[in-house]
Amino acid sequence: MSFDEISRDAVADGVARLHYLWANISCLEYRAIFIDNVPLASIPQLAFTGAPDFDAVYDLLAPLRSPFVLNVTRADARQLMIVVEDVHTGHTRSFVQSITDYAGDPSTNALANPLLENEEFHAQLMGLVLSASLWITMTPYLTAYRAVELLYLELDSISSLDPTRTHPFPTSNFVFAGLRTLGLFTDDPFIYVSGTELVDFVDRIAPSCTRLELLRVLLADSRECLDRRFDVVVQEY
Repeated sequence: MSFDEISRDAVADGVARLHYLWANISCLEYRAIFIDNVPLASIPQLAFTGAPDFDAVYDLLAPLRSPFVLNVTRADARQLMIVVEDVHTGHTRSFVQSITDYAGDPSTNALANPLLENEEFHAQLMGLVLSASLWITMTPYLTAYRAVELLYLELDSISSLDPTRTHPFPTSNFVFAGLRTLGLFTDDPFIYVSGTELVDFVDRIAPSCTRLELLRVLLADSRECLDRRFDVVVQEY
């Protein structure tokens, strides 16, 4: 059934009642028709699967207003989600892709989300959320976001409640030169990290960072090194 065969009023009425919509439309032509003909602006949570094109990304983002939080997180073992959240309304636009879509060179990768190339978008961000397991894959695509001041790193590489098995930190030296606040969190009940390794990580990737926030993240060693390194350390459970 084509959109011409559907009552637009009926579609609009049905869509207006939705709180969440996940669409999987790989054909660019059909995707454009869908976006042009279905009133998506009123849907609080909207997700699209597949490599996003420039027009689709910015058409879907049009109803949102800055400041934003940008989430680059793992959806499952094979997929990642790039989510833009309107901080004031909580409305989100999510783009779900295969992690392998980002295996190529950022300068030539036609599958990458066009938003990651926008050198002006970072100025509209309140913060960036990134899964640690995606650090090596995705930081080459985040060069336009080096100036972000707030980064929340999801510690998702391992799941362990054993204090002798601390969560590792990314080894690549991608530098967030403007970072002032680093937050570490886990979706597990809690997880352990080494304070010494944490300080080394921050010195490498965010030398200007002065504030550390830990959410359900416990130290396997002394906190003393954190108090020496940061002006403010906040720990919540």
